Amino acid sequence: MLVEVSIIIVSYNSGTLLLECVQSALCSSVPVEVIVSDNGSVDCSIEALEELATREPRLVICRNGANLGFAKGNNAVLPRARGAYVLFLNPDCIVGRDTLADMVTVMEAHPKAGMAGCLIRNPDGTEQAGCRREIPTPRRALAKLLPFVLSDAPRSGHLLSALDPLPDVPVPVEAISGAFILARRSVLEHVGSFDESYFMHWEDLDLCLRTRLAGWDILFVPNVEIVHFKGRSSNQRPVFVEWHKHVGLFRFFRKYYSQFSLVPTRWALAVAVCAHFLWRVFQMRKQAIAPPDFTRMRSFYATCPREVWVFGATSLVGRFLLPRLVAAGYCVRAFSRDPAAARAEDSMQLLWHSHDFGGPLSLPTSGRPDIVIQLAPLRLLPGQIEALAACGMRHLIGFGSTSRFTKRDSGDPGERGLVADLENAEREIEASCSRLGVRWAIFRPTLIYSLGYDKNISVLSGFIRRFGFFPMPGKGSGLRQPVHADDLAKACIALLGNESGWNQGYNLSGNQVLSYRTMVEGIFHKLGLRRRVVSVSRAWWGPMLMLARVLPAYRRINMEMIDRVNADMCFGHDEATRNFGFSPRGFDL
Repeated sequence: MLVEVSIIIVSYNSGTLLLECVQSALCSSVPVEVIVSDNGSVDCSIEALEELATREPRLVICRNGANLGFAKGNNAVLPRARGAYVLFLNPDCIVGRDTLADMVTVMEAHPKAGMAGCLIRNPDGTEQAGCRREIPTPRRALAKLLPFVLSDAPRSGHLLSALDPLPDVPVPVEAISGAFILARRSVLEHVGSFDESYFMHWEDLDLCLRTRLAGWDILFVPNVEIVHFKGRSSNQRPVFVEWHKHVGLFRFFRKYYSQFSLVPTRWALAVAVCAHFLWRVFQMRKQAIAPPDFTRMRSFYATCPREVWVFGATSLVGRFLLPRLVAAGYCVRAFSRDPAAARAEDSMQLLWHSHDFGGPLSLPTSGRPDIVIQLAPLRLLPGQIEALAACGMRHLIGFGSTSRFTKRDSGDPGERGLVADLENAEREIEASCSRLGVRWAIFRPTLIYSLGYDKNISVLSGFIRRFGFFPMPGKGSGLRQPVHADDLAKACIALLGNESGWNQGYNLSGNQVLSYRTMVEGIFHKLGLRRRVVSVSRAWWGPMLMLARVLPAYRRINMEMIDRVNADMCFGHDEATRNFGFSPRGFDL
């Protein structure tokens, strides 16, 4: 397969933006390959990408298993690149169909250019600082770090050429942004790739400086644009990122400016860097993060053929569902009562809204949701159906639970109340949707798991990891069919693509029947621990629960739960398989 440009993307918890970035890159009008170097993401972004890779041979995914940083993440996969050009692209960038074709044309017209960057826009259409900039010198950096020291040098402090008028033609610059660097592979073989002594930030400036010192030009191309939703991964750990920015600055100066080999000068720089770091942390704590203005980039929502609203979007199933909806081409509005999550990862196909579905209904004034998926408690849904239908809802998927059946005869009043809520909610949903002409479906999962994130298997895992054994009520002979959260997300996508299968409820279980004891032993195996399962008779569980409830994680455990360990709780999913192709995995931790 002919490859002209090899695109390398380093990702760490980049959310749905990663998928949009990759899809935009694969749509390029020049022959490309996309190599994603994943630094141990745990946000389900890679799982959605892996499904795309099964049908897209130009996409390669490399899992690094840990957060190697930006430089090492790029260098780890660089030997796989086959193109004459290599594009280092951030995972929160969207490129156009002809972006790379136009950039390659410019590079071919400027044989002395070793690297080139383009005009990078913010989502609101403004020029993003950093896509054309100056290499920091000690004087420039001092004016930036401590502006009151060099108050007579306003120019020296900004380091960014974005304050200058935009040129009409490609021009040489000192440095470009690491979000988009198109380099000749021959130049990288000559000057080397990123310096791995930088964890993140400054490695791009380092590469630019080495390229220029080797006699190559660096071009800024103003008539080629991309959009950069800056800082998706960085916003999750701002202090961590800010620290590495400042450490990188110190390392950069020690590497390139000999005067910083002197102890007094080095100490002066260290004090300035630390002072500025503390000031930046102080500013972060004071500033409220305002959601960006995406109005310019959202005009396509007005003509979006199928818009999906997801309530409870930060739930376990939501972690898997959002990337899959974006991959399927839906325009998604994600609702969460967590304000921080509600501005976490706005992108071209995903908008976040802060909303408490249990409180007063406050829906967006724009948008028409053809589909609503309710991942929040089912009892909250019936009272909102009429308002959602008025907004345009024509399809509704609600998540209930097989607890409706397994806890019906419970001796615990709270559990019987839960059953009543589920039964009433299902009846009211069916009645309201039938009256309003809305297609509906209720999904009733069995025990949902995704190790490390669920409230079922992960609780057991936490106990085993903490104490090294597991007290088993009796023989633990009750049968289970745990279902993975990602399989529930796939079920939603499958039903949305199916005209039949609506207006009924489905029990959704995993594809493996196993005893409770076997399930627990599987957790020991996953943790790499010797199996220590101790059978404890029912008579001892009363006193044991009194002690266990001292720990917050075990306060909700009651004797009804203990008794169910030896009761079968299996539900077939044949009807879901028959109607919309539900095909879950076995018990896979």
